[in-house]
Amino acid sequence: MAASFFQLTPIPATQMLGTYDFNLVVLSYVIAVLASYVALDFVGRLHAEKNSSAKLYWLIGGAFAMGAGIWSMHFIGMLAFVMPMSMGYSLGWTLLSFLSAVLASGFALYLLRDKNPQAQFVVSGGVLMGLGIATMHYMGMQAMTKYASVSYLPGLFILSILIAVVASEAALWLALKSNQGTARRQFNLKVISALIMGVAICGMHYTGMAAAVFVPLPNHVMSGEMIPADLLAIFIAG
Repeated sequence: MAASFFQLTPIPATQMLGTYDFNLVVLSYVIAVLASYVALDFVGRLHAEKNSSAKLYWLIGGAFAMGAGIWSMHFIGMLAFVMPMSMGYSLGWTLLSFLSAVLASGFALYLLRDKNPQAQFVVSGGVLMGLGIATMHYMGMQAMTKYASVSYLPGLFILSILIAVVASEAALWLALKSNQGTARRQFNLKVISALIMGVAICGMHYTGMAAAVFVPLPNHVMSGEMIPADLLAIFIAG
């Protein structure tokens, strides 16, 4: 199983190399920043809310908003990668990747529901959240295997997971700090934190993409047609 998942042999001569659509890469970063800001704002609302029932609604809504944002960034980032053949995505794996993003986000918000969570909870939560985001990414990549086999360079694969964990730890810490002080200070910290988190989320994604080795399946006919990524990316972003 490890031999099929990781690229442990020399890279095949039939490896497909792609290029990135710069506009979609920028759009993926914007989505990551917006998702990060929403998540930071939801943490503040969870802290301010006294009604336990209302807290549950904020938690569910925040998990969906943050998870949808992270997943959208990931999917737009995949659409930004243009390969010399048409690609499609398995609905089952795509839905599972979306669900894992929402669950990871919900777990993070649950940890931050109190103003002063214990340090060990934040640290362990960052590890689990990072693993959840990495799982979302590689589930989404699995959705492409109907058209090409995908294996991963071990070094970059491990690095992508480390980036996801570090980014999650930073996100939890920033979420706590950005909801303290005056309203003006909170706003400024949330904006700065969202910009930093956006870089971290994109860093994990594009490192994971760099780890991937795509090889066309023998029974798939190569085509010069490209997936109409622009309209799909705009729809997902919306």
